[in-house]
Amino acid sequence: AALGCGGTPYRNITEEYDGSSWTAGGNLNTARHALRSAGIQTASITFGGLVPPSGADTTATETYDGSSWTTSPATLGTARAELGRAGTTSAALAFGGFLAPGITANSEEFTVSVLATTAAAWSSGGDYPASVGIPSASSTGTQTAQLAAGGYVGGAPGRTNVTGEYNGTSWSTGGTVPALVDSIGLGGTQTAAISAGEFRNDPTNTYDTSRDYDGSSWTTNNSLPAPAFDVSVFGTQTACIGSGGVDTAPYPGRFGLDRTLSWDGTNWTSLSAPSNQNTARFLNARAGVQTAAMISGGNDVSNYPGGAPKISTVENWDGSSWTAGTSMNTARSNTAGGGIQTLAYVAGGNTGSNTTQTELWDGSSWATSANLSTGGEGTGGTGTTPSAGIMFGRRPTAGAATEEFTGETTAVRAVKTIDFD
Repeated sequence: AALGCGGTPYRNITEEYDGSSWTAGGNLNTARHALRSAGIQTASITFGGLVPPSGADTTATETYDGSSWTTSPATLGTARAELGRAGTTSAALAFGGFLAPGITANSEEFTVSVLATTAAAWSSGGDYPASVGIPSASSTGTQTAQLAAGGYVGGAPGRTNVTGEYNGTSWSTGGTVPALVDSIGLGGTQTAAISAGEFRNDPTNTYDTSRDYDGSSWTTNNSLPAPAFDVSVFGTQTACIGSGGVDTAPYPGRFGLDRTLSWDGTNWTSLSAPSNQNTARFLNARAGVQTAAMISGGNDVSNYPGGAPKISTVENWDGSSWTAGTSMNTARSNTAGGGIQTLAYVAGGNTGSNTTQTELWDGSSWATSANLSTGGEGTGGTGTTPSAGIMFGRRPTAGAATEEFTGETTAVRAVKTIDFD
């Protein structure tokens, strides 16, 4: 039960052997010679070779089911002819071969899975209202229940007291913040949120305010132990931590914070020194919960205002201390991000200029993913899962469209039924 296909000069014919004679089979889709095949008569794969009219090397791959050939999207990575081969129609090996004007030592493996993969993608959501301003990372919630509070609107008065709520389709305004603010640290959910620190227009304000949001109105809590803005908040309205950010003393006296605060539902407490971040930073992405959190990227404000370089470093929180994690591929700040400590996303931000880049964390390494349609910084966007992220309100244009992230998915392909005797 053998199979032969192609041949000189640029044949597309196939013949099958039954032990005594040859008969015609289905024609190749791409005529060629010096090609190679692997598999059996009823399940074969053929690849490479030389094609007309110039005799150029090809990457074309086809599969055979015993009667007809189908062009496969899984082409060779390197076009070549007269290559070595081994394997089956679902697990083949191609190695060496002729690659004009010489030869190659390259090897490639071909595999087939019963799973079909749909790539990750960003898609348009409801427009983020310009009246809400640019949230400057002041956001929390999920893709279908997102909350944003305050923000930078430019000009006078500069900041806003508007609260924005997203239902997965469109934005609406919620209860008014009791002050014109931006760079609030937000945690919790859309209907049970908590804020930690803020930046205000009023230079005499202590910026140590904390508030609760119940889905319709804001209530002031006991204050933070010291002022801050752009604090990273992880947890719920009644139990969370707040970490990092920037002290709000008048410029140029500001400095970056590495402290971690704990909230018990009544009071904020500064944790002891072993709980400090390794690197004081702000405008970083954040993911996780009160006892298992992650911060990534941002501006290193250890020497702020002497300098605040963009960084790619990552730190993980285990409930008592911060330890270094695997760095992102690209240093950036002012990003959107969300997920959990072992499964997260970071999107957009500024790498020196506005970027569309997305990176995904799988618990062991960072990998690039689908780009945003529109790059930007000063963004809002959180979420409890990287497969359903959200990004909105980016600079340089307040009111920019919301984008929603759908992670890569897999599904079982349609397969032939195999009967076992």
